[in-house]
Amino acid sequence: MGCPTHSRRSPKDLNPVSVKRESLSTITLLSILGLTAGCLSIVIPALLTGWTSPLFVGSSLGIFPGDIFGAAISVYFLVFAGIRSVVKATALIVSSAFAYFMAMLIGIFGGGFLSASMGLQANHASAELDASTVLPVSIAGSVGAWIVLAAVLRIYSETSWRRVVAKSTPWSLVGGLLGLVGWGLGPSLGSATLAVLEFLHLETMDKSTAAAGGTLNGYSGHLVWQSGMGVVLGIVLSETRLLLPTRANEPTAAARKWSISNLILFGLILLAIVSYTVRWLPIEYRDLQGNRAFAKHFATRPSAESLPQIAIAPADTILIVAPFDRYEPDRPHAGTGHWSSGPKPQVYSVRYRLPGAPDSGPDVGPHVDVQIQDWPNPDWANWELAEQGFSTAHKGIEESNRFGNRILQTQGDPKAPNRWGTSARYGWSSGNRVIFLDVLATDPTDFLKRYLEKYPSTY
Repeated sequence: MGCPTHSRRSPKDLNPVSVKRESLSTITLLSILGLTAGCLSIVIPALLTGWTSPLFVGSSLGIFPGDIFGAAISVYFLVFAGIRSVVKATALIVSSAFAYFMAMLIGIFGGGFLSASMGLQANHASAELDASTVLPVSIAGSVGAWIVLAAVLRIYSETSWRRVVAKSTPWSLVGGLLGLVGWGLGPSLGSATLAVLEFLHLETMDKSTAAAGGTLNGYSGHLVWQSGMGVVLGIVLSETRLLLPTRANEPTAAARKWSISNLILFGLILLAIVSYTVRWLPIEYRDLQGNRAFAKHFATRPSAESLPQIAIAPADTILIVAPFDRYEPDRPHAGTGHWSSGPKPQVYSVRYRLPGAPDSGPDVGPHVDVQIQDWPNPDWANWELAEQGFSTAHKGIEESNRFGNRILQTQGDPKAPNRWGTSARYGWSSGNRVIFLDVLATDPTDFLKRYLEKYPSTY
């Protein structure tokens, strides 16, 4: 498999001033490409999956940070180093994608297991760097850096494996450090990135959710690691003195053909990625359908302007505070709900349990929980019913007719009941109210009948 010719210069061909100037040029170009890759790793998924994005499709379409970083770095070789080989560029992109997956597998899962075995518990509610994340993040950064460096050196400089390992191993430790710095900047750089996405209407996740899910750390991690690795690659390539930017009038020398070991190695990497993709596609397709359905639902969100004030009523007038056969009601509760999706509803709740059963905990036994949400108008009630998971667009939700009323219900898995039996949930809207019944190991018939008499379904 032949490759196009490109310039391969040795130190004797260049004076020290030229070497220094062109080395600086290489480092600058690759650092800019790395930073560009970090930005694109955030923006492209947001454009494809953000509900309000003009390019929304509901899926990232298999585009991952590793793909983007490999593509960006390949621009250096295609445009600036004069190595116009699509085969080599493709091999770099595939290797970089592989590096990302291996970093996640070995770093996040392997490092996470080591942290847990050492008794280090992660604080999932915060974006702050803590002891439990040091091992996973540093290992992930090092693994990704080693694979990327090895791929670049092997593909483009055709260095022996001994020299590849000798050069890649010490610099991979810098990749681990970059990972830690990037993760640690989640509360600052990550928050600033989220603010930019919100300004561009490309992000619907609030800051607390983004912090708890590690999204803020991921944003800053992409920016710091990829731009930092651009600098590292620039230094490593400058040290080789083989792949500096070419001049238009310079002679070129024929590049060697790919070795059999390279072909086998990158073939195995490609096979691993294809194998993962085949398993991943069905899951991604289901997520795509769900995201598109949710985007359609989100687009119907009622206006929050000029809403009427929600009247506050005594809980015992909203709920049925009377026994249902052997089930007795606890003291009803009333308060203001705190949903991030819209106005704050008034929420009423009560539990019906068997006499003498604990009011909470694992031994409460069979019971029924009723929650009634009072919203400003019927539009908000219907929208919130779907917003809170009760829609036929959601898996496991189905319509049923109870006492002449159309309601929604979900059944627990009969093959996996808890110690008391199976569970079920029922929901419907009635005017400006949403009613939920959570039933554990008991017959819901009488509960549904009496609550539907009090609040007929308008769903």
